[in-house]
Amino acid sequence: MSNSVSTQAMVAASYIYNTNSQALAECETVKGKFRVAFGEAKNYWGSTDDEVRFGGGVGAVMLDLGQEHPMYEKIERELEMLRDLSAAISGVPVDMEAAFNKLGQDDDEPIGIMGIWMEVKNQ
Repeated sequence: MSNSVSTQAMVAASYIYNTNSQALAECETVKGKFRVAFGEAKNYWGSTDDEVRFGGGVGAVMLDLGQEHPMYEKIERELEMLRDLSAAISGVPVDMEAAFNKLGQDDDEPIGIMGIWMEVKNQ
């Protein structure tokens, strides 16, 4: 993510979080929080760039959870894996074994952030 996109995504995250904080707080699962945040993000008026909208949705969930939440680190690892995959697809050399090993630190399955984004975005 470029600096410009990152900055725009932070602004989007703040907007999405502030306009949906009650709905996010009421969600019982992290996947539910992503569905709520991405539902707002897909129509975010501040940008037509899906990278900004995706980042805004993710940021809103992370703001809702807070850094102390046990899922916060798992979300960061999954995002790192998505960045590594994106880089590899773009032709940037990436140690994919190390990337997959980082993701596999959890005993349970990945959250599936990108899958949730695609599902909500296409509704």
